[in-house]
Amino acid sequence: MPGRRASTMGLLALEAVGRGRTVLAAEEFGAAVEPAYWYGGPVAGARVAGQHGFALLEPPDNWLAQLPEEFTGRDPLGDRRGRTAIERPTFVKPPRDKSFPADIYADGSRLPADLAPATTVLLAEVVTFAV
Repeated sequence: MPGRRASTMGLLALEAVGRGRTVLAAEEFGAAVEPAYWYGGPVAGARVAGQHGFALLEPPDNWLAQLPEEFTGRDPLGDRRGRTAIERPTFVKPPRDKSFPADIYADGSRLPADLAPATTVLLAEVVTFAV
């Protein structure tokens, strides 16, 4: 796990320990730990991988959009390119990084102005969580 802590990391760490795994901060990682599972963002992951001489496996950008509804509990609109794909309020997020805020956008014109037109984005219907 990267050095910066987040609440999700704590929950994952507890689950990992409960399954007999050793949880280490990225700075504590050594070559003797195999297999290793990374939890963290792509920038920190690339840094750690470079320091320790290994590669990270990443899913394709449309991985989340391809998951069956039985696993996500919702039917995603999929991955689309460009601003014109978003014509009504839609939840929009980048597929892997945090290049722009995941949020509900009224339409494609509300996305950040510096977002390249060919950028792949993940789209989903707006939902309200009751609990």
